[in-house]
Amino acid sequence: MCAIMGLVGRQPSEDFDRAFSTLKHRGPDATGRWSAPFSENWTVQLGHHRLAIIDVDSGHQPLTKGKTTIVFNGEIYNFRELGQDLQVEWKTRSDTEVLLELFRREGVEAFNKLDGFFAAAFIDEQAGSITLARDPYAIKPLYYAPLSDGGLMFASELSPFLYTSHFKPQLCREATEQFLFWEHVPFELTTIEGVFKLLPGHFLVWKNGLLSVKKYHHIENLIQQKRSPISSSDLWNQLKQSVERALISDVPVGILLSGGIDSSLLALAATELRGSGLPTFALGFKDKNFDESQYARQVAKAIGSTHYEKIVSEDELFDRWRDIVLSLDEPLADPSILPTRLLFELASDQVKVVLGGDGGDELFAGYPTYFAQQLHPLLAAIPKTIFEPLRSMVLRHLKLSDTYQPLSWKLKRLVGRFDRDPVRCHWRWMSVTDSPTVSHLTQRPFDPFRGIDREQLDPDDLQTFLLMDLRYYLGYSVLTKVDRASMAVGLESRPPFLSQPLVRQAFQIPSEQKLDGSEGKVILRDLVRSKLGSQIADRPKRGFAIPLSRWLKGPMRPEMQALLKDNALFDAHIINAEATRNLWQEFISGSGDHARTFWSLLVLTQWLKRLS
Repeated sequence: MCAIMGLVGRQPSEDFDRAFSTLKHRGPDATGRWSAPFSENWTVQLGHHRLAIIDVDSGHQPLTKGKTTIVFNGEIYNFRELGQDLQVEWKTRSDTEVLLELFRREGVEAFNKLDGFFAAAFIDEQAGSITLARDPYAIKPLYYAPLSDGGLMFASELSPFLYTSHFKPQLCREATEQFLFWEHVPFELTTIEGVFKLLPGHFLVWKNGLLSVKKYHHIENLIQQKRSPISSSDLWNQLKQSVERALISDVPVGILLSGGIDSSLLALAATELRGSGLPTFALGFKDKNFDESQYARQVAKAIGSTHYEKIVSEDELFDRWRDIVLSLDEPLADPSILPTRLLFELASDQVKVVLGGDGGDELFAGYPTYFAQQLHPLLAAIPKTIFEPLRSMVLRHLKLSDTYQPLSWKLKRLVGRFDRDPVRCHWRWMSVTDSPTVSHLTQRPFDPFRGIDREQLDPDDLQTFLLMDLRYYLGYSVLTKVDRASMAVGLESRPPFLSQPLVRQAFQIPSEQKLDGSEGKVILRDLVRSKLGSQIADRPKRGFAIPLSRWLKGPMRPEMQALLKDNALFDAHIINAEATRNLWQEFISGSGDHARTFWSLLVLTQWLKRLS
């Protein structure tokens, strides 16, 4: 796990080291640099900050074999099997060398053989080309920008692009509008004009000033597989194989344990594989309305782990919000990043690698939105002449409390964001700021769906919505949060649910084994029920919730009033000041579900200070 950076230009960049230093937190164990003249009077500069996990002593980067050099961020779970098939004399014991050799032999065809996660760059001096590649589920980030002289810059985070003379950073209007809807910046966009994300499952080839981007992994094929019922024991065996691969490490490994379905199964599988005593980590809250630490303790006791727990107060969490938000290289408005960062800080005191349950909700129908989707045909059957007055009444008269997702909040979201197009409806239910509200704030037509490929999507099939969330929500939001929060403290987080064999198997499981009435993750719950009891299996799902609405109306109110009075977004005519202030009054009165909208604006305005 590391940070990578590269710059190709007509001459070496004098500010390469300054930009490269912004990535040091991602790889505190070692730093490597490599530079060389390149084809057609180009110069290549590479940098690598290392978090040493596998082959600690000799797995350093950049690594060169023959005329090809690699910098690589990630972990390849199946590198040992791939290495045996290649049958060469290895200089290291690292997955980096295996990946490099595989690419030398097979080129971009190598990427579909990998099980794990990666963002990698390959410099082929003989061909005069550079190839970038990113894993299929966006577990690891990779940004790039074409330069004015025809060169190329790439990096693991957005921050280095702010510290080079190649850019005069400007805020991207479209990315800002998308950010308000999604609470993250989706697709290939970034908040900086002219800098892009390499899409997951894609590779980029640069040669002599020209670049092309192509797809190598067709994630949409997952829902074309034949489906048939599977036994809990077969799924358990596959999950254990994924966990076994994810446990490969030359440094200590622990488990993030919430006491929920996904993390409990990972912890149990790891214990069966490695024995009792594995370290587990949990965060709890002094406010009992948000605390779930008792369930993590229950699981830890059942499996005999060495359990580490931190109970935080609301004041402690609040005191950290600004420094955590300001540490983000790109705006991300998921408020759960605050407790997530504290959890990773706890774990980093004991281990360098943790396993987490990310992906379980998207593969096995864990989000409440999937239950709501079952109601869509019923709502769609209501004539517009009846439904629209009902919607207006709910939005106008139903007041919201500041508790966690009260019934009034659920009803407002269900009815107020209903769309007769089921695909659009799914995203409106999932979004932070509803699309009409974004249009109202920006005073421009807004379409949040321009980057979504609707081909082969069946709105009557639950698996369609699972695929959408796996493709568009998990990587750009959840895994971005996990990457930034973990790498900020030099910790690697691995998601065993996203190993390639397990993902394929999950989409072969029929929908009725995932969602049954109001119960999601049916087959996973059955596993937990049989192994850890019904108290863990049947408890309601709850994420890392924080009292955001109460904060905004209370201790954050002066900050919000300053934001509403003087704001760079108003000055740039990206957000309309009067519309924003009217929305604030709706929120304060309890008639509008706008807490996450104003948190997003607060995060964005804090981040904008970096551009000034």
